[in-house]
Amino acid sequence: WAVSIGICNSIGTSCPTGPQPAASRIDPVPSPTMAGGLFAIDRRYFAHLGSYDPGFDIWGGENLEISFKIWMCGGTLEIVPCSIVGHVFRKRSPYSWGRGNVLKKNSVRLAEVWMDDYGKLYYERVGGKGEFGDVSERKALRQRLGCRSFQWYLDTVYPELFLPRHALAKGAIRSAAGPYCIDAPVSHRETGQTAVKLWQCHGQGGNQFWMLSKLGEIRRDEGCIDYPGSGVIVYNCHGGRGNQEWLYRPDGTIYHVLRRMCLEAAADNAGLLVTACRPGSLRQHNNNGSIFRVGRMSRQRLLRVFDDGMKLLAATWP
Repeated sequence: WAVSIGICNSIGTSCPTGPQPAASRIDPVPSPTMAGGLFAIDRRYFAHLGSYDPGFDIWGGENLEISFKIWMCGGTLEIVPCSIVGHVFRKRSPYSWGRGNVLKKNSVRLAEVWMDDYGKLYYERVGGKGEFGDVSERKALRQRLGCRSFQWYLDTVYPELFLPRHALAKGAIRSAAGPYCIDAPVSHRETGQTAVKLWQCHGQGGNQFWMLSKLGEIRRDEGCIDYPGSGVIVYNCHGGRGNQEWLYRPDGTIYHVLRRMCLEAAADNAGLLVTACRPGSLRQHNNNGSIFRVGRMSRQRLLRVFDDGMKLLAATWP
């Protein structure tokens, strides 16, 4: 088995997707993306693919750009288990980062050229495109190379990726007991040991952006809110329900199916508890009664997120 690399957190970073089968321990393993600074490629092939986008600034996004190009334009990206590569970081940056969000600019350029309509999902997470410059030459490069669509990449190279478009609902989860939202980072370095907390609602997404999956997961990217019985944490999504299955009930409570208990804000609004369900407890309810308003329409449930800019979402439940 070997670990393959996927897309994590934002489209500027990568993270492990989990074990992938290989014929033997030394065989190369296909990987959707790579870290960026740790790879070997033929110089002529690198130039053929258009090298890195000259419109990128400083750092960020180049790892995914080269990954998408390799796969979508006829190549294969593989992890070689027996290779040994060192990556030495400087103690300090030798250049100025200037003004603005460099990573966002680079990532938007990447999305504009390579992600087709899926780029809209990223813009929703980061508050729009912002200034990203002219990408006409990079789009022309893709056309000349005869590259496949991003939909092909998702279907063929990375079919296990959870996409925001698959979410039944999305947004912040607000406490009815005060202006606090469920907040936690989701990082491949921290997943499994990060406590889920309450923090002042800021309406900017980020650590307060969550999605509801068809499996009852409350998730962001590959991290799910998990209750193992001793604290509410973020853990790698495993798709097995269990500790990660939550139910948004018509009374506005968030119900843990396995434990048959409800999610509750701590008295000081500093954290979250899972306790016996108590009808009428504001600390067990979301703002406006529920983050998701539940009703029935034929075989559908309509879920509405009470956050600015969120739309009424219809999803068929099993």
